[in-house]
Amino acid sequence: METSRARRFSGAAKLHDEALKLNPNNALAYYGRGTAYYGLRQYKLAIQDLNKALSLLEHPIIYHNRGLCYQELGDKKKAQADFAKAKELGYKG
Repeated sequence: METSRARRFSGAAKLHDEALKLNPNNALAYYGRGTAYYGLRQYKLAIQDLNKALSLLEHPIIYHNRGLCYQELGDKKKAQADFAKAKELGYKG
């Protein structure tokens, strides 16, 4: 049975899917779907979307969230690099 939390994140991912159908170069839609995947604990999918978002828009929160995914996957080196880049770009978290 899907939890309320999982339903919310699944719904968010689907909404971002629709946004990407309308504009496949929408960095915020990739960021949003990546964040939804993070909430669903689908870290590798989240990283793919956050990578795409970063290819379209360099923003500190995207680096920070990708760092969180790497952290969850146990890749401390990549996580630390992303957290450092986020801070360099002004992330105050």
